[in-house]
Amino acid sequence: MNKVAKLTIATGISIGTMFGVVNIPSQDGNDVEAATTPYYKYQGNTGHDGSFILDSTFINALVYKNVTMNGHRIVQPQSNDGETFKNMNSYDQTFYFGNNHNDNYAASVKFPVKQKHISKSQIMNAYGNDYTIEETSNGKNYRFIVEGNLIIFTIVDNYVTNVNIGEDLE
Repeated sequence: MNKVAKLTIATGISIGTMFGVVNIPSQDGNDVEAATTPYYKYQGNTGHDGSFILDSTFINALVYKNVTMNGHRIVQPQSNDGETFKNMNSYDQTFYFGNNHNDNYAASVKFPVKQKHISKSQIMNAYGNDYTIEETSNGKNYRFIVEGNLIIFTIVDNYVTNVNIGEDLE
């Protein structure tokens, strides 16, 4: 019995030493992972909801100028050098392009959101208190600069009615 105990202990020590000495490469080495730029893609009508404008994923994509709606990436600011902008409708959004436009890149987009669905206080919570207000015939435009990118919320009776990413080029 004594020999069996010694053999078991010796085998346990041998196996433990073998696994303790083996150097298993760790993932903490020089491996580099590629960073993913935040993006947001929207397809379809916005008038039935529009609450995606409160989503942190959408706001991060806005920071990185990587918002695409119905196949058109919104790239702002764009210099118009006095030129007029052409508009094109897709679903319930209106996209604005410079004269030498590429249909994949819009300077601005304007779209409706569901009535009485997104409140002014929700916008303030999502975008902060650094904004300017512009009085218009359609309501008050709250203009937020998000890392150099403009987003405008038209607010009537404390609710968002329309959103404009980029300048309102109507």
